[in-house]
Amino acid sequence: MNENLRTQASRTVRRQEFSKRGEDARNAAKEFEIERQERAATPKTPQFIAREVTVQRMSRSRTIAIGLMVVAAARWFGLTGVTAATPVYPAQARSTASPTAEDACSVLKKEDVAATFGGAVNGPKSRGPVPMGPGMTVTSCEYTGSGYLSVTLNLMRVAADQLPIHKGLCEKQKSDGLAGLGDLACWYNDKHEELHVFKGTTLISIELRGKSNPTEPIKELARKVLAQMR
Repeated sequence: MNENLRTQASRTVRRQEFSKRGEDARNAAKEFEIERQERAATPKTPQFIAREVTVQRMSRSRTIAIGLMVVAAARWFGLTGVTAATPVYPAQARSTASPTAEDACSVLKKEDVAATFGGAVNGPKSRGPVPMGPGMTVTSCEYTGSGYLSVTLNLMRVAADQLPIHKGLCEKQKSDGLAGLGDLACWYNDKHEELHVFKGTTLISIELRGKSNPTEPIKELARKVLAQMR
């Protein structure tokens, strides 16, 4: 019974976090729509048309990224029936080709998780690879321990033209104590329970729950994952 309550509580926390991410994405989508309407009302001078070509390319990338954030978060948290609150471009819907994503469980070793937990480990539970759009795939790996202990690794293979968007989001987050970790690293929250690291065209997301002080343990896990990656 206690285990069922812990599982239910863990799912509730993840759903609350997903709800917050979804709200952030919806707000970004509203801002995008306002910008689109303002551009539509602007007189179409030759100079404007030249600028608009560039803006449309950037806006398309940002719109896809917003949708991917919502859908990826839903899949990572194990939710179903969730779709992006932004338009899906025809080219995105038709595309089925994607690079082979590295299996998350192949780089997050059970013995490394056991050392982090300091006890028994359940798992791994693997998901993916899941196509997330043109040239993008995600795989995930989850382990659980006693109480509320859990660690989830998500590997997102990012398309080259989308990489600057994701890195730009990371650069706006805090990065204290993360110098030298991958190509770029940032904290997703102030509790240091989620860490994002870029290596090449791969975005690594590690979530460590149930540790009173997760900062150093999650960084050590990130180092071990990086060492395992090709």
